[in-house]
Amino acid sequence: MRAYVGNSHDLLSPIAGLASIGFEAYGGARGAEVDAGARALFRVPYLSMGMGADYNLRDRALDLLVTAHSPVRRGGIILPGGQLRVDWYPLRGHSFTVGWYTPLGEPLAGRGQPIREYVVVGAEFQPAVPYRVSEPTLSVVLDSLRASAEWIRRLVVPFLDQDGRDAGIALARAQRYIGELQAHLALRSVEQEVRHFHSTLERAFSLAAGDSTAGRELARGARGILLEAVILPYNSLLGRKKKKDTLEELATVARGRFSRLVVSSGVTPEARTEPVLFVFQRLTALLDEVRGKAAKEWDDPRVVWLPLQYALLPEQYDEQSELDALLEQATEVRFSDHNRIQYVANLQFHWELLRTIRETKDYHVLWIHDFPAVAADGSLDWASFTQVVDGYLRTLAERVEAYDRTGTLPTYFIFLDQHYYEQRKSRLLMNVLEDPLRATPELPRSAPGDPERLALAQQRLRDAVSGSRVLRAEARQYGEAWLQNRISSLIPTK
Repeated sequence: MRAYVGNSHDLLSPIAGLASIGFEAYGGARGAEVDAGARALFRVPYLSMGMGADYNLRDRALDLLVTAHSPVRRGGIILPGGQLRVDWYPLRGHSFTVGWYTPLGEPLAGRGQPIREYVVVGAEFQPAVPYRVSEPTLSVVLDSLRASAEWIRRLVVPFLDQDGRDAGIALARAQRYIGELQAHLALRSVEQEVRHFHSTLERAFSLAAGDSTAGRELARGARGILLEAVILPYNSLLGRKKKKDTLEELATVARGRFSRLVVSSGVTPEARTEPVLFVFQRLTALLDEVRGKAAKEWDDPRVVWLPLQYALLPEQYDEQSELDALLEQATEVRFSDHNRIQYVANLQFHWELLRTIRETKDYHVLWIHDFPAVAADGSLDWASFTQVVDGYLRTLAERVEAYDRTGTLPTYFIFLDQHYYEQRKSRLLMNVLEDPLRATPELPRSAPGDPERLALAQQRLRDAVSGSRVLRAEARQYGEAWLQNRISSLIPTK
């Protein structure tokens, strides 16, 4: 029985997981005697494998070691982050050991993601008895509805990611696809196709109910139920892995709601209830057909999107208030007033970001894929360095200088893509923002004058902290650790 301790260091970006080195020491018992040793390993985290040398103190021998590990299930086994480990010694009679380990000092190990990485769209349930109606005229209209639904899918969510044995074949397929869209658009625009779909739906319900007024009323109710019970719930799963990817369960719920609507509204004679319910059943079925075609075309159900136009007429989303209401319905969150969204061109972004940092009173959120510390030529990135010195540190110093009067300090959040965080050495600047009072101003790759510029900004902040009677009084009560955390100008999230 052995206990292991060790550490590892990534040689390349930890996101890629292509290379790392690790060192381990172990101790325990083998039989009635003490067993101990040390290992040096080269690992490929992406493959969960590695190899290296194992020196055993008891045997006084150096052995080749091949190791593999797996969490077996997402989140780990036994404890969060725990992994099954197999060590193979090919030069020691192909002997091997099997064990389990869990990382210590890593509070997020095994907790970063849910155990199940997929969502079950259609659970096991008893399918409803299908309606069977034999009316040739109605069947023709429903066939037209199916064709229109397919064109809406192709026009609203066009598939241009064509493949082939080479680029020429892929390009030819994309051109043929675009040509088909152009030919159809010469007959009907996107809006005309959407209106054709809904007029065809109204005609189907009118034939089924035996009355055009009832048909319009039923179509309006069907669109609302379809949006709320089928389209929005399915689209909310965009980007997630799916199992049993089908609309059948959502459609069954929608059919139940539509059945109640038909009976309670009284717009349909009892003798025509069966054909009306049949039309709605076919409507949900053809949407499932559209979903299936999209999933096959994209080769990935995660990116399938059901066009909202199946349930909405153009005049239902041509005003801002209507769009707001639709987004509230989709997200189940009400809009708050006084928010503003502005499009900023690349050349303006640097200055606009600086302005918003300087104007922050309570909190500031920057959600960005790249906050580089190192430019393409290997030098310290001028724009990011300016944001740190003239934006975050200068503003924080000013707020500390006013703290005795205001009693408030701003909080800054930066959400970064970890790939670029590692690749562009963002840690150099993030370390300064996380601990501005103690961080070194001597940054690698900095230009002449940059260390002095950063040091002046830090000194101003230190002077402001020292000069704040309130901060010092609070620090005496809560401790220096509290003060360091209070003056940290950044809450980083990768």
